[in-house]
Amino acid sequence: NGEFMSKVDDAPPSLYAVIPARLSSTRLPRKPLAQIGNQPMVAHVCQRAQVLCLKLKQSGLFKNTRVILASDDQQVLNVVTFPEVTAMLTPAHLESGTDRVQWALGLLPQPPKPTDLILNVQGDEPFFSLQDVELLLQHMTNSKVDNVGTLVRSRADWAGFLSPSVVKVVRSDQGHGLYFSRAPIPWPRTALGGGGLEWLETATKKGRENQLEESHLFWHHIGIYAFRYFALGQFALHINKGNMGAKESLEQLRALEAGWKIATVEAQEEPLGVDTQQDLEKARLRWLRENPQT
Repeated sequence: NGEFMSKVDDAPPSLYAVIPARLSSTRLPRKPLAQIGNQPMVAHVCQRAQVLCLKLKQSGLFKNTRVILASDDQQVLNVVTFPEVTAMLTPAHLESGTDRVQWALGLLPQPPKPTDLILNVQGDEPFFSLQDVELLLQHMTNSKVDNVGTLVRSRADWAGFLSPSVVKVVRSDQGHGLYFSRAPIPWPRTALGGGGLEWLETATKKGRENQLEESHLFWHHIGIYAFRYFALGQFALHINKGNMGAKESLEQLRALEAGWKIATVEAQEEPLGVDTQQDLEKARLRWLRENPQT
């Protein structure tokens, strides 16, 4: 995406924090409306985005900030009644959260400027880290070459490494994503060997899963993105889905296949995205711990 470099100027950009929230979900039905403590999950995300935007505007990092909720169902929009959040109904046929973000921004009477920053916060991140997202946005405002950025977190647990719901990323020395995958990458051959399809059974029998925690760190991709607006438009409207993106069901691979670079910024806090019923129970317990008087 180097062709966009000349479009980045030194003026303070505006920030649009857009929350795509699709009602249907195969693993956790009606996920955005799942109750966590005193309100539905998507309301928690919107509230947190409001806090983030207020903080960043007061810091002077952005000229203006705005929070937008984009959903395919009016039921989701109805549960978010904060006056500072703009609710936008988007078509159900949109395949990805990024497509939904782009569509919602296109509905605004006055679209963002090309160099404004668009933060894509998924509607299933009720506890996303304000500190880590600020780090990502600081990187994007300071960089003259990166037009897409995301968060990653160092991990070493066996279950996460093997889980297809935990997206792994291999990074370059410059901090850009080389590849994202649901598969366990990079493969720790010294610890687990190269035994083909029998590796899991062999490793488990020998108790070698403990070696992973001792010797192999991997990068967990946290699905929060920051785009410059012109790059978001190029990505959503002009970049083909691609072979790897379709196979892995990971939209960020569209950008890599098109030759783009994705900056990866290291997060300091452990994420808690909600993909399954088990994740939802963890989120509910966390809310109770943080709100013991409620």
